[in-house]
Amino acid sequence: LEWGEYAEHDCCSHPADVLIAADVVYTVECIPDLVATVSKFLSSGSSTNAKVALFATTYRNRSTFALFERELEKKRIMCAYKSQDKMPYVFPCYFNQPRSDVRICTMT
Repeated sequence: LEWGEYAEHDCCSHPADVLIAADVVYTVECIPDLVATVSKFLSSGSSTNAKVALFATTYRNRSTFALFERELEKKRIMCAYKSQDKMPYVFPCYFNQPRSDVRICTMT
């Protein structure tokens, strides 16, 4: 998806229940379009087929994240941050390198 540049059919032509994004909250200029796109995706679901957005993003700047969270609130998007140490391993690996600067959040 191109943040802010989607057509009505983009969210529906290829049905998906989950929007996955990584490292997308990094500059204030992109936040309004990013949140608008997430809102559009989430609102294309139904009560029987709820959608969720899952973001993994590096916490670089407090004011950028504050703006991101304010924009989510304006759109009435619920955001829940997940603890990395309680997340199951999906892909087995040889080592665990936890990063305190990475935030995992789900949005509904």
